[in-house]
Amino acid sequence: MYRSFDAGGHYAALDSAQWLTIKAALEGDEAQRDAALDVLGGLVTDEWLDPEPEPDMVGRHPKQIRAMRAARQAHEDRWVRERCELGISILQLQRDQDRPYDPQQLNSAGRNLLMIATEFLHLARDREEDREVEVDP
Repeated sequence: MYRSFDAGGHYAALDSAQWLTIKAALEGDEAQRDAALDVLGGLVTDEWLDPEPEPDMVGRHPKQIRAMRAARQAHEDRWVRERCELGISILQLQRDQDRPYDPQQLNSAGRNLLMIATEFLHLARDREEDREVEVDP
């Protein structure tokens, strides 16, 4: 079978049989999807399965860690302000619409606000994990 990545790690395009298998899987039944997964799984090489790199903070001096966290938090704070302004703008635009209760308008505004809320929840979780790491050492 032709390998799409040679031993040196250089990319080569999929051959036509592999593309046809993938296309059939997208259009086909469960058996065709399983066959495509087997083909795609055969393309994965051991080099792709290396462990994750160490986090940025490992092996750094405490001053560097504090500076990195402060810079990241300043960036996140600025991002939160921008997202808050976006949320406020969405609500103001919704209020100023000719038909503010139109289902399509409500759906669009609701999805955008939900996305912002979800991003805030993820950020809150990340910051809580950072606090736990600071306490543990």
